[in-house]
Amino acid sequence: MILIDSLIKAIVCSDWLVLTVVGATLLLATEAGFRFGLRHKPELRKARHGQSGALQGALLGLLGLLLGFTFAMAVGRYEARKQLVLAEANSIGTTWLRAGFLTPGTRDLIRPALLDYVDARLAAANAPAGSPEFLEQLGRSEVGQAAMWRATVSEVRTNDTPATSLFVVSLNELIDLDAERLAASRNHVPNSVWMLLLIVASTVCWTTGYSTGLGEAGRHALPMIVLPVLLAIVTTIIADIDNPRRGLIKVSQQSMVDLQRTLLKHQ
Repeated sequence: MILIDSLIKAIVCSDWLVLTVVGATLLLATEAGFRFGLRHKPELRKARHGQSGALQGALLGLLGLLLGFTFAMAVGRYEARKQLVLAEANSIGTTWLRAGFLTPGTRDLIRPALLDYVDARLAAANAPAGSPEFLEQLGRSEVGQAAMWRATVSEVRTNDTPATSLFVVSLNELIDLDAERLAASRNHVPNSVWMLLLIVASTVCWTTGYSTGLGEAGRHALPMIVLPVLLAIVTTIIADIDNPRRGLIKVSQQSMVDLQRTLLKHQ
């Protein structure tokens, strides 16, 4: 089970692997079902063709339900990541503004640190998850957070005012959102769902090929090729949405880019 889980994790990390592996698996399942259907005697094919058609309809309904469920899971995670980018940009902007309540020495330390923090967050968002560059930028963010927190603690000890407390709340929210974004980036569709989807899709394609083999028209491109290819494409799109750091569908960082431009303008 651990080996299967690792294999699925390795496959869904690449859109091309998903398309190739799923497409090849479904095409092979369709061909296997077709060849099995041809093995039946002609007098048995007509009776079993009707039975296989009913089973095929039920399996297609189950597959549609499972695809919709998986798509909803992936889109939900995608939308959560988008909202967290906006929330973090707003939090950093608020922290920048509230830094004006601090004494000049602390303010002049916090604001450049915030600008560097935005640079690190953007660099981390554009790097592949788990890559050396991603880990480096993640460490850079943590160093920036620690430096800003130390400066804030020192400020509060000497200048504890309601305005300073507002700044502490903003900085604390900024640090919390970093943890939330990291957790959201690691939150993917479970591998067990991918495995179930592949099993059901393979069964549907096998049944489709089997039903085609029982018929008298021979091979037909629509059930034998088009259905497996379309299922592979849909699965690839879902996997792409579920992994925001690669592929065609990525979480937009425009809110952070706009914030970076604003902070540079008012530095």
